[in-house]
Amino acid sequence: MTIWKPKHNPGGNLLTEELMRRRETRMDFRPEEVRCRVFDDYAKEHGIDRVDFVKSDTEGFDYRVLRGMFGFLARCEPKPVILAELLAPHVHHDSIALLEVIERLYQLGYERVDLAGMQDVQDFLFVPRGRSRPA
Repeated sequence: MTIWKPKHNPGGNLLTEELMRRRETRMDFRPEEVRCRVFDDYAKEHGIDRVDFVKSDTEGFDYRVLRGMFGFLARCEPKPVILAELLAPHVHHDSIALLEVIERLYQLGYERVDLAGMQDVQDFLFVPRGRSRPA
């Protein structure tokens, strides 16, 4: 995949050329080819059977990161707390897939989060049922 890296903002990388084009008048981007992996495959290959915390901030692609973790999350006990940055369905490029991923997290044993009043971009904490919320 191509990742678009802004020269003066190392945290503002983008995975879609469309978003980069919208911002390129105010930012200097350079493309870089990166290899993407499905976490479930990576975990199997490296014998990873547990993580305590997952933080995802992939500029609208968190739903794909989480989808790539479903097999791992189904096997993992205890399940990790997940902090993910989500785009609201009204601005997300694939809102149906986003909502399907959130619903699947609930099926895997995560507590429901309140999406009512969600901002355009917002972090959400997904906590496994029966686990206390981090302080």
